[in-house]
Amino acid sequence: MADYEVITIGAGPNGLMTSALLAVDGKKVCCCELNDHVGGLASNAHEFPGFVHNRGMWFLMFAQIDDLLKKLELKKYGLEMYDPDHTGVILPANPPDPAFKLFNNPLETLEHLGKDFGKEAVDGFIGFMKFLEPFAIGQELAIKSAPLSISQMIDMVPSHEAQDQLKTIFYGTAMEVMDRFFPDKKKMAPIRGYVGAMCVDGFFGGPMTPGSALTLAYHFGTPAAGEGATGSQFKFCKGHMGMFSESLAKSFVAHGGTLLKNAEVTKILVKNNKAYGVRLADGREITADIVISSCDAYNTFINMVGSENTPSWLESAIRNINYTETITQCYLTFKGLPEFRKEYDELNYENWRVFIGDHSDIELFEESWDALKFGKNPPRVAGGLLIPSILDPTLAPEGYHTGTFCHSNSWPIGVPDDKVDQVKNEIFNKMVDHYELFMPNFRDCLQDWKMMAPKDYEKLYHNTGGTWTHGMIEIKQMFDMRPVKGMSDCRAPIKNMYLCGSSNHPGPGVNGRTPLICINAMKEDGVI
Repeated sequence: MADYEVITIGAGPNGLMTSALLAVDGKKVCCCELNDHVGGLASNAHEFPGFVHNRGMWFLMFAQIDDLLKKLELKKYGLEMYDPDHTGVILPANPPDPAFKLFNNPLETLEHLGKDFGKEAVDGFIGFMKFLEPFAIGQELAIKSAPLSISQMIDMVPSHEAQDQLKTIFYGTAMEVMDRFFPDKKKMAPIRGYVGAMCVDGFFGGPMTPGSALTLAYHFGTPAAGEGATGSQFKFCKGHMGMFSESLAKSFVAHGGTLLKNAEVTKILVKNNKAYGVRLADGREITADIVISSCDAYNTFINMVGSENTPSWLESAIRNINYTETITQCYLTFKGLPEFRKEYDELNYENWRVFIGDHSDIELFEESWDALKFGKNPPRVAGGLLIPSILDPTLAPEGYHTGTFCHSNSWPIGVPDDKVDQVKNEIFNKMVDHYELFMPNFRDCLQDWKMMAPKDYEKLYHNTGGTWTHGMIEIKQMFDMRPVKGMSDCRAPIKNMYLCGSSNHPGPGVNGRTPLICINAMKEDGVI
């Protein structure tokens, strides 16, 4: 008799959600986590005494988790969520050009666009969202059923116009989409920069790289369950985003689950093409009727299943998945708050400094990509600074603040080990230099900082290439090809083995969808 009915590998949000849902249904589940804390990239970092930073996840966005919150009783286990009226501001390229304000209510955003950027910007934003509607419909159908192929998604939309829109989304560039809806490159620069920044979040390329429009659409066109046209699109957690994972873990244990920390899985045990358990780094073997992995496909099959038990077609396909990450993140501590210069004094009030985006033009990301692909430092670092302690003072000592800067398209490809610290310093100083143009006392307020590069995340969480997405968001790695063609429904080609992580359909992010698809597959197979 097996030790457990189910073993889940990895206590990130997807692994914990899958484990907790099975435990609520009465299954005997063990979740193995290699670190001494849960959450993975959705955990809290404590790099400086008294300060809390996010490891990766900043907030919950387009998350289809309303039903999960209720079923898992996460509020009962410590989760407190809030969504502010606005979530920040995007800086322009040059003072005193107007900044682009981000409201949680889309209607307020449109009102602001009309006032500060003109009717053309309003029409452009409305046109852009309508442009994404066919993709949103396809995503909604793909989420509720088996993943569709690209041709199926194109064929199912009713008009030739909608089909053309989908073709542009799947095969086009983010730059051509921005030029279509926001053509004034100077006046609309921060709008173009903010919207365009999403195309390089989880994408191996720049805004002019074919396929970048798909990454853009994935961020803006993925539907959010339970949210109407004016619903909140950003949700924060009191105690920072690690509390989301902590509440999942508490719910899992409270419903009878077994959580093993410091329990690195080094081998998935397979016999006669059937998974029957795992071996830990300390030599222990734990058996189960079902094995579920929330790790990326490379880590799962190449490292843990092994070539001897992985079909040759699958091993070849997985080795071709693109895991090259170019994102970096920097933890910051502040004494007091940096203040905006006189032209932007209004942003010093009403919590506008919670998020300060340095996405002043989409061309910045193309310039960065031109440098990174040749292993060079970008001429300027573009990204966003989150200061959550403005909303939640428990995250920093009194009089201090905690901040995290995330740099998209900032880490050069192929940085040698002896140059890592030098590159980190250069990225940090480029970031600070630009913020000082708008907040002259920015550097004076800074106390400490620590830069995290892809190699740091790979070492900490074993995510291949250090990528946050478990495989880039690109056309050959999405829909019925995620993680590979022939394995997009969370079923492994090994009996009683399933996948529940971001490397699977419908894609990366903490959204609650993949765990449900995984569990539905197990129910259809009659194993639970």
